Amino acid sequence: MKAIFSFLRRIARVHDISPVVVGGAAVFDAVHDTNEMGSRFDRVPIPRWGFNEDFATLLASLEASMPSGDCRNFGGRGEDHHHKP
Repeated sequence: MKAIFSFLRRIARVHDISPVVVGGAAVFDAVHDTNEMGSRFDRVPIPRWGFNEDFATLLASLEASMPSGDCRNFGGRGEDHHHKP
């Protein structure tokens, strides 16, 4: 984790940007494991996306940007483990 946080600090400083970290409870716990990193990030809950047209469009754009060998058919409805009904 130290390497990831060092990278975030460096990229923020070099490019004058504010990194955004997105994830579940484990990510929150990792970020707030130290006061230094915990004080740099605010917690902002975001709602889960439903499997709707907007989500399918996002998945299709991600698939289109991947090399053809890496395409995993993220938007396919054949396998239901990618989303909850």
